[in-house]
Amino acid sequence: MQEKSNRRGRMDDKRLEQIETKLAYMERTVVELNEVIADQTKELGILQNQVDKLKEKIADMMTDEMEDRPSMRPPHY
Repeated sequence: MQEKSNRRGRMDDKRLEQIETKLAYMERTVVELNEVIADQTKELGILQNQVDKLKEKIADMMTDEMEDRPSMRPPHY
């Protein structure tokens, strides 16, 4: 009976070690993914800023173009 208890203890120890190893890998993965998310959040902010500036430029260009157009119909109408 003592022998079964020792085997079970060794199997439990081995299983516990496997679980701890997997947990360590998962913790490292979570840290790495968190860093990726932080980097992407920064990049997204930069890109959003660029998009906003481009929208402003396009709006300004469209306004300028509308102002340059004559308000009358062309003679062939």
